[in-house]
Amino acid sequence: MSDLYTSLTRNPVGKIVTRKLGLPQPATLRRGRDLPSGDVVLGTVGGGDIAARTLSLLGIDVAEALQDSSATDGSGELPAYERKIGAIVLDATMARSLDDLEQVRALLRPALKAMGPSGRVVVIGVAPHKLTSVQGSAVCQALEGIVRSVGKEMRAGGTANLVQVADSSPAGIASTLQFLLMGRSAYVSGQPIRIGSDRHAQPPNTPAFAGKIVVVTGASRGIGESIAKVFVRDGAHVVVVDVPAAGDALAAVANGLGGTSLQLDITMPD
Repeated sequence: MSDLYTSLTRNPVGKIVTRKLGLPQPATLRRGRDLPSGDVVLGTVGGGDIAARTLSLLGIDVAEALQDSSATDGSGELPAYERKIGAIVLDATMARSLDDLEQVRALLRPALKAMGPSGRVVVIGVAPHKLTSVQGSAVCQALEGIVRSVGKEMRAGGTANLVQVADSSPAGIASTLQFLLMGRSAYVSGQPIRIGSDRHAQPPNTPAFAGKIVVVTGASRGIGESIAKVFVRDGAHVVVVDVPAAGDALAAVANGLGGTSLQLDITMPD
């Protein structure tokens, strides 16, 4: 949103008017390398310790450590936090059952209610394909859906992300965890981030889109042409699309990139 709109919503009169009109109220985002100003809470499900070791490696103090149901009030729910918190890092690398997923919910729910501005939720899980158990793999996959849902609930500039690890080395995820807690990750939310070796990984130095076909619309000039060039640079075969009136320019782009041209108006119903 523009600076003018932000200034308007911060003006007492403008704030009242925009709220009555149902217009969004932009949050002031924490930016740069600043870490959360509020407490960082550590949650653990199933006894994992990679989050605790990684936070220690980063020199980030943990204000409160919650493990499984030991911190609940007896009803399966955690008591409300006495003050606003800055982040919760939840270690779910040992989550393997439906009960563990319920514990994830029990740990996150009060944390979301107590989250301060530009708060952070980081869930650490295992890459599902690393497990041989069908249930364990499904539970790890379910964490992605939970984090995406939490990301939609975050307010006041808060974010929620999932880090999927292939091994238990804190050094391997330290930089990622630090980035997600910093203000630099203000626009990253609801994302699964995979760290470590992957059986589906391509050989070293293989272009990111090697062997893939990418269709780029509006590709006869400008931004579309530039996007097509980037995909070709990264190994893709491009199909460049534009309206028939731009056919000559489109053919020139396709020939220059070794791609395929398709004269088509994608706005036409047929």
